[in-house]
Amino acid sequence: MASVIELILRAHADPASLQQAREQIRQSITGAVQEAGRRFEQALTSPLQQLATRMRSVGDQLSAAITLPIAGLGVAASRAFLGLDRTIAQISVLTGANREEVERLTRALRDLAHETGRGPQELAEALYFVLSSGIQASHAMDVLAASARAAAVGLGATQTVADAVTTAMNAYGQANLNAADATAILLAGVREGKAEADALAGAIGRVVPVAAQMGVSFDQLVAALAAMTRSGLSAEEAVTALRAVLTDVLQPSREAEQVLQAIGLSSAQLRQQLREQGLLAVLETLRERFANNTEALSGVFDNVRGLVGVLNLLGLN
Repeated sequence: MASVIELILRAHADPASLQQAREQIRQSITGAVQEAGRRFEQALTSPLQQLATRMRSVGDQLSAAITLPIAGLGVAASRAFLGLDRTIAQISVLTGANREEVERLTRALRDLAHETGRGPQELAEALYFVLSSGIQASHAMDVLAASARAAAVGLGATQTVADAVTTAMNAYGQANLNAADATAILLAGVREGKAEADALAGAIGRVVPVAAQMGVSFDQLVAALAAMTRSGLSAEEAVTALRAVLTDVLQPSREAEQVLQAIGLSSAQLRQQLREQGLLAVLETLRERFANNTEALSGVFDNVRGLVGVLNLLGLN
């Protein structure tokens, strides 16, 4: 609406609209008075209104603080149960389990979760991994239970431990290495070495097949890795070095074979001794024959990673 001054100026400029201008002025003044009254009333009531507003705000915050987390827990729980049901359904398809077997499996997973503190979903996913890795169904829960207990004491996520355990069992044969022994050996390797538990469990699969093929037992394999980590190698570096050592003995170069023959040995003899007496016996033989001559030894282990592994294992460890 036009201001009072604007209306007066307009009336002087056009006398014919004077009556109209007067009416507009009256309305403008009336409106101004009403507005002043409204503001005065508001000035009296605003402290109470502000207090009420603050109370409502606090109430909303309290409500959100209480109900939103509960709602979030409900959503998270629903998703967790949906995920668990989905994974168990995948396991039942994989194994051909009937309804009764699925119910028994679900109870077993929840009991194991309560015992180890690992989530049922984590356990179900690890079990699916174990079954997919070729482990017999009759051994699968043993592998899962051993892996979950190892995970509970810091060896890594359940599936990471299960990966290492199943790799070892498959490489050495399920009849020759069971889940409990494989897990106990891994735990001993972590205790005796300096590698992070999850790093060792995650890396060891790269050397297990070669070691098993050459007759190096799983306990000797883990012991060698633990010894190398004591000297400062990481789990990855130790696995790489030991793999190179075994590969150089398994498939030596022509030059390496000639160096061995010069001291009365052959790669075939070393492989036989490895199978019959173990890794430590082979290392002792190399120490004696080369008399700590690193330069000559490098002729056998021409891969620098293998040489690092041998020198590490022939040291004070």
